[in-house]
Order: sequence, then C-alpha cells, then structure tokens
Amino acid sequence: MGRQQNHRKKWLSNREFLSEIPSNRCDWATTVAFYTALHAVEILFAYDKTWSHQSHEERDDTLANSRYEPIQTSYMVLKNASRVARYGCKPSEVQMFSETHVRDMLIGKYLKQIEDFVFAEADPNNQHNVKPIEWPPAAQATGG
Repeated sequence: MGRQQNHRKKWLSNREFLSEIPSNRCDWATTVAFYTALHAVEILFAYDKTWSHQSHEERDDTLANSRYEPIQTSYMVLKNASRVARYGCKPSEVQMFSETHVRDMLIGKYLKQIEDFVFAEADPNNQHNVKPIEWPPAAQATGG
C-alpha cells in the first residue's frame, strides 16, 4: 500500500472515531480532530511527493512552504489546541474546549478548511467524497 493510501486509511479511521466521541470529551475530540488534519495533510504531501515526515517539526517546516499557505493557520490552530487539550490543566485552558467551540470552530471551520483544500488539490475528481463530520454524535448533542 502506498504512502498516500496509508494516510488516507488513517484519516478515515480518525474521522470515524471523531464522530463517535461523546460531547463531554471535548479534549479528545480536539485531539482526534488534529490527528485527522495531520493525516489529511500527509495525503497532500504524498500527492506532492514530499518526503515522509518523522516529526511534527518536519511537518511544520514543509507546511511553511507557500504552496500550503491556505491551510497553515488552520493546521497550527488545531495543533496548538490539541496540545492544550492533552496537557492543559488550568481551569482557563480546560474551559476553552466547549462543545460549541470544538464543533463549530475546530471541526467545522479549521478541520473542514484543511480537508477542503487537501482534496481539492489531491483529489480534484472528489473520489474521497468528503462529507461533513457530525460531532458530537446526534444522540449525545447537548448544545453547550
């Protein structure tokens, strides 16, 4: 299986998992949204035939190329939010991950921008058929 297909498989797996995360686990939804974005970006890198990235720093360096300017900010927002979600313990850090913010901004805006760009570039025939991520699961939405 080629590099692009490997990242596509992981991207799809993360998207599926993201749609199953309960609304009271915004920290995990944030983290999975970032890793979904990471694998989407790697799909584009494979399409562009860039080298395989072994670290976040290498990936960040490649994203600094003007080719990827349309998704640089969205990627860094998700990366930083994921770091805070994983390691932040201060009440102000924990509170920044409301269901509404995660759903509307982190997933609905930033992750969507990345996926839209990646698949417009790497899949112009829309074979991936990217559908909006429904988070939180409909049965668990709290509206908060």
